[in-house]
Amino acid sequence: MTPKQLEQIKARCEAATEGPWFDAGNKIGADGHGIAEVEFDEQADMDLCVHARQDLPDCLDEIERLEKACRMAYEGLCTGDPEAEQNAIAFIDTLET
Repeated sequence: MTPKQLEQIKARCEAATEGPWFDAGNKIGADGHGIAEVEFDEQADMDLCVHARQDLPDCLDEIERLEKACRMAYEGLCTGDPEAEQNAIAFIDTLET
């Protein structure tokens, strides 16, 4: 995914009605009012739409965190300084959480 694509996704998230969204029968709601009337054959489809309002921004935040971590680790590994390299490796280990 390119930086431009990530920015476009972020812009769509920021322009959308604030969350959290909720399932109100055949409507998707936010802050006590419906924002979309929809018909889904499967509850899983409704769940995906309702949760996307928070899931997408959370995923974008995680991508940003991981990109920053990779840059920091790369910089630490490229210094030639054993302590910086050790810190970078320790930092990489924390990314699993």
